[in-house]
Amino acid sequence: DSTGKTTNLQQGLAKVFSFNKTLSGSTPTWLPDVDSFNVSSTTDTQTGFAIINMTNGFNNTAYASVGNNAGFSVNDIVSTRYQSTTSTADDIRIYDGGYKDAAFSYAAFGDLA
Repeated sequence: DSTGKTTNLQQGLAKVFSFNKTLSGSTPTWLPDVDSFNVSSTTDTQTGFAIINMTNGFNNTAYASVGNNAGFSVNDIVSTRYQSTTSTADDIRIYDGGYKDAAFSYAAFGDLA
């Protein structure tokens, strides 16, 4: 396009990314994405469970996704492509010895529809 913003079409580059965080305190609250690309929203479905909703989806569910969270424990992990993954949404879990709402980053790679 005329702005030169065509990186979302190039092979090998992330087609989706999100950096999200929660407020600290006794009841963490999801905040809007701090920074994101091709993410329409992040839906909190329950403690430690979230859905990354994509603005423009992939051709199919055969895309690769990765995530991590900002913790200091060996157990701090983000599991992607959990159960309800579709071509336009990825179902993730945030875990640290138990499911928790916590800051996370996420990226997905594949062919857009």
